[in-house]
Amino acid sequence: MENKLFKTLLEFSQKSPTLCLSTCSQDGQPQSSLIYFAMDEKASIYFFSKEETHKCLNIAKNPKVALLGQDPQEQLTLQMEGVATKVVDQKEIRFVFDLMMKNLSQRIDWPPPAAKIQAGDLVFYRVDLTWARLGHFKGHEKDIFTQLK
Repeated sequence: MENKLFKTLLEFSQKSPTLCLSTCSQDGQPQSSLIYFAMDEKASIYFFSKEETHKCLNIAKNPKVALLGQDPQEQLTLQMEGVATKVVDQKEIRFVFDLMMKNLSQRIDWPPPAAKIQAGDLVFYRVDLTWARLGHFKGHEKDIFTQLK
């Protein structure tokens, strides 16, 4: 199952460097934003933002997040849930930075939007997935969903 999750995430990351990240505010209001992401061989998802953005403030209070990826041409959706953790270890920060640069530097206009926001310092997060499923709607009338985790 983990191998299938890794393969699916890899395919999605090759088509689009973004996912929709949803968090929950202190008063229970859902909030979503688009993030650039990268992943490691364990299928952990990494992203960066500024520490004073809504998403980071929300994660500090409630680390549970939801993620959504899509491939409109193939009519695929990738729904995920997990726990976000701020990366604080310097060795892991360097690993994440290198991973993000490798995955994004040739695919997006540089600098990314987070670099343009005045909201504190740049921070990195790791999302360890607790649930994931793939929805494949093109040509399917049943067995639309494949559980990945």
